[in-house]
Amino acid sequence: MLTKLAEITEVAKHRPKEKFTSLAHLINVELLRICHNEMDGKKAVGIDKVTKEAYSENLEDNLADLIARMKRQAYHPQPVRRVHIPKPGSDRWAYYSRSKYGNFVTKRKTSAKKYKASLLLVKQWIQENRHHPKSLIMETLERKLRGYYQYYGVMENRYKLKEFYEEVKKHLFKNLNRRSQKRSYTWDKFILFIKKYPLPKPKVSVSLIEIRPDIGSIL
Repeated sequence: MLTKLAEITEVAKHRPKEKFTSLAHLINVELLRICHNEMDGKKAVGIDKVTKEAYSENLEDNLADLIARMKRQAYHPQPVRRVHIPKPGSDRWAYYSRSKYGNFVTKRKTSAKKYKASLLLVKQWIQENRHHPKSLIMETLERKLRGYYQYYGVMENRYKLKEFYEEVKKHLFKNLNRRSQKRSYTWDKFILFIKKYPLPKPKVSVSLIEIRPDIGSIL
């Protein structure tokens, strides 16, 4: 198992553009035990207040439960304590969180400026092309949304992806009703239209598991 993860680490190191979907099937109790033992238990605890020492009291059962939840895709990362740290020489703040054992982890999410700019471009495109055939509008919108999800689809950003999707859908509804002087859709009819021409829903394209060269990978 560790050999497979080491091979993946080498691939990630030498081919940084390589895409990994899910590595969960490579994780077992042995690897999680190694990760747990290497964590620093002296740091401040995360939002759940569980210390490394407390987790160790029932370690084997905890690890077995974690593996079982991962296999049935029921594992969800716990909330983390968010920390904003000022960047030297800038009025901007870095976005960090404390992990379960107090480690600082850099988080990734769409900046407000980039989010607004991306949404504005899509809205403008919908407005400028609302008189085109509906099938063509939906086909192009599908590509635009998939491209956005691919670029910004990291786990920490899933709520922004959902917000982006909903905003695009509302703007589409608004502009389809402006194709003529007569209102074309009620919201219920619009939902039926979306079922016929479905827009891709938000999708996280980056795994929860991050490659770490010293041990292969870590949750």
